[in-house]
Amino acid sequence: MGAKLSVIGLVLISTAYSQSKTCDRACLEGFIDQYMDALIAHDPKKLPTTPRVKNTEDGVRLDPGEGFWLTALAKGAYHLFVTDIQAGQVAFLGTMQEGNPPKPNLVIVAIRPKIENRQVSEIENFVVRNSQAAANLEKLRNPNPVFLAAVRADRQAPRSDLVRVANASAVW
Repeated sequence: MGAKLSVIGLVLISTAYSQSKTCDRACLEGFIDQYMDALIAHDPKKLPTTPRVKNTEDGVRLDPGEGFWLTALAKGAYHLFVTDIQAGQVAFLGTMQEGNPPKPNLVIVAIRPKIENRQVSEIENFVVRNSQAAANLEKLRNPNPVFLAAVRADRQAPRSDLVRVANASAVW
């Protein structure tokens, strides 16, 4: 009886530990806020990262603290999340301000962190410095509702098909 209780105890502890290391939708999307707050503070230490975090901006590998980290000023109003709990990733499309106060520039940002054990292991971002496009996106404030609508289960493509199509289109 004692051995069975020990095994059950280990399973419960293991499950609790495993669950504490994974991220649900709110957790993943919260990493976008943490990342943006760290950008605005110009301080990569404010973001929990793995020791070998991979950081890219506009396709160029940079150390955290370089590039947009030096110019980000504030979050914008527009935000769209595409969250993949199974892969531990979230993609974000939104607006931010960068540059020098009193006249900052509005930019579009696309951010994709990968989260492992509640730490960022990869950060990929693109900064689109087109003030008119950013202003148009900012005016929307919210994504088109069609992007937020749930797809009925009987109309969903299998995950493997989605991954295959996404990977095929990535090869230009």
